[in-house]
Amino acid sequence: MTQTPEERAAAAEAARLMLYYRLTPEQVIAIEQWQRDHNLAMLMGTSTLSTGTDHAHDSGLIRGRIDFRLNKALGLVEAFTSKLDDAGYRELGAFNKDQATAAVLQLMSAYITLMPAVQAVGPVYGLIGKAKRKRKMIYGSPDGPLKPIVTKKRKKKQ
Repeated sequence: MTQTPEERAAAAEAARLMLYYRLTPEQVIAIEQWQRDHNLAMLMGTSTLSTGTDHAHDSGLIRGRIDFRLNKALGLVEAFTSKLDDAGYRELGAFNKDQATAAVLQLMSAYITLMPAVQAVGPVYGLIGKAKRKRKMIYGSPDGPLKPIVTKKRKKKQ
């Protein structure tokens, strides 16, 4: 019997889930429904194409379904916490890597909410976008972007 393209794609996805995560499509549906029921649906992103399966790299434990961008960010935080020594764990009040990762994420939430620089010196506006030398340097202000400053093109060294 010939499969439709949709059936082939579903079979390939089922095989991928089993190969990498030992999950069935039905288990994935159950995980996603549990996340929806517990107000965690936002973490799955806005598209089924962007949602991936998150797992602990050190044990393989499946944690849930999450947008690939958030999964990448979580991986960066986990990489940071994996470099902590015992004193760093104590400072965070953590006993293991997962607790340390959760504590760092809570600290990052406080950092975004409190904005330490604004608390310490008041509002100061820098470049809009990535902080690097650009052809047009556009700085922020309380009233929105300032007039661009056009810089000279830098000559490349030979």
